[in-house]
Amino acid sequence: MQFITNVLNTKNMLNLNIITSIPANLKIEEQELGASLEQYLHSLGVTKKVLIEIGFVRSDTIHKLNKQHRNIDKPTDVLSFPQADVPAGEVRFLGSIIICPKIVRDKEEEMDDVIKHGLLHLLGFDHETDEQAWSKAARKINCQL
Repeated sequence: MQFITNVLNTKNMLNLNIITSIPANLKIEEQELGASLEQYLHSLGVTKKVLIEIGFVRSDTIHKLNKQHRNIDKPTDVLSFPQADVPAGEVRFLGSIIICPKIVRDKEEEMDDVIKHGLLHLLGFDHETDEQAWSKAARKINCQL
């Protein structure tokens, strides 16, 4: 896993740490990803400065993480690891989103929707426990998953 140490600062509300390199075939630029996340955060009413980590991993890695953290013995498209009010200086650390591009492709999903899905989980929304709140938030950012 290749780690990138720089943090992308977008406008005033988001610090984005890309913890693994973005696969070239995704054709996503760091600035574009940061701008999109900032727009989603704004749409969801987040006004304080936050830090989000995003990593792109292989299917065997996400399989291990899914087994370890959710006790589900198969790979998945996205995992979110929210952090409960962990301040990082003046910035609130929301947590990490780990994505497996291969599974996203295999499931014929849009990467943007997978990122939105992970973000909603970081913000405390859960489609398994509160479908109504999830649906309302998902509509605000046009999340199709």
